[in-house]
Amino acid sequence: MFGTPLGSLKFSDILSFLETGVREGFTLDFKVDFPANLEKTLAAFANTYGGMAFIGVDETPSGAAALPLAGVPLKPGLRERVLQKALEGIYPPILPEVQVVEFKSDSSLADVDRAVVVIRVMESDASPHAVENRSVVYLRNDNISARFLRKASVGEIEWLSNKRQMSIELNQRLTEIANERADTVRSRRRNSKRQESYWRNGGITLMSSPTFPRVALLDSRSWTELIRQSQTHVNALVDKIPTGRLQRIAGGVLFDGEYGSSQFQDHGLIFHEFDYWWDYLGIQTSQAVRRIYPTVTAALIVGVLQNCREIYRKAGYFGLIDLRITLSGLKDAQFLEYRRGLVDVPQLLESEIIIRRRFSQGELEEESLAIAISCQQELYWAFGFDASEKWLKEDFHIVDTPGV
Repeated sequence: MFGTPLGSLKFSDILSFLETGVREGFTLDFKVDFPANLEKTLAAFANTYGGMAFIGVDETPSGAAALPLAGVPLKPGLRERVLQKALEGIYPPILPEVQVVEFKSDSSLADVDRAVVVIRVMESDASPHAVENRSVVYLRNDNISARFLRKASVGEIEWLSNKRQMSIELNQRLTEIANERADTVRSRRRNSKRQESYWRNGGITLMSSPTFPRVALLDSRSWTELIRQSQTHVNALVDKIPTGRLQRIAGGVLFDGEYGSSQFQDHGLIFHEFDYWWDYLGIQTSQAVRRIYPTVTAALIVGVLQNCREIYRKAGYFGLIDLRITLSGLKDAQFLEYRRGLVDVPQLLESEIIIRRRFSQGELEEESLAIAISCQQELYWAFGFDASEKWLKEDFHIVDTPGV
């Protein structure tokens, strides 16, 4: 639901979502009718990790949606009413997604007469967003007794005002630490393979993190247990991630495997690095031309995205996410499967390719395969190919279903 295009949303979709028993919380709000202070909820979502509000949905004492849905009377101007609150009651203004989903309160009626107003607010990079004549900043929280809404402290307002720069600096520090640790682990791993000749100067790194990291998502013990229970299958020689022996590190955990390592820092940075392992498994190590296999990059990208999706969901993080994929040591390399039998294959002149994506947790939930395919397309393009749909389906093992 958090990543579903609102323009295609149907009443049956809303019912299916609410019938799961999902409860109000950090990123979800139910309103039985239009509240006088809707702008507080919208601004708090924008200031925190984003979220969705459903107007026309009452709640039970447990915080779940009360069924059957009551809705609000269907009349002109419902969408405009929300936008007015967002544009005039919040500074700086925000522009939420709004969809009015109509339904019949009784099946015997000839026409629809009720509606649920669905509002989605993305985490903002222009915060803090203030209300009440620019005098108060609200945040979402997970305290039920406070009804998920509270005023920001002076320190939090200062952080929101500078969060882009502060987050960049924090991300840089976390990434530098992860890279230094990965270099140490990689060197130790490669030195243990002295008898094997392989592509020692290259590898692939897949890293994700909250766009605006601020505090640890969980305490150390809970974070370690979450990671321990979050292995993801990968359709490659590295058949699951994380793989290897778990070690506790400052601010997180590390897995040291045979062909790569994984780090999970409690601020949400997830860092996977892998050797080009296929290049030291057999006779092909003597080849002058190095190959990157599209089916392997596809498998790793899909696996890493699935792993991130599960971890962020379990940790309760629903904000924006940055993904960075780096392939290094690529000079004179090719990006091609043997079975395609092409001649005059382009060779890369650069030594490094970096791919970046930014998306919400909701988009990751709903569109992880599409995100992976777009990254793979960019890889092909960097190597001199305009990838065909056939190639991409082969890479991701997508099978067409007859008649669909």
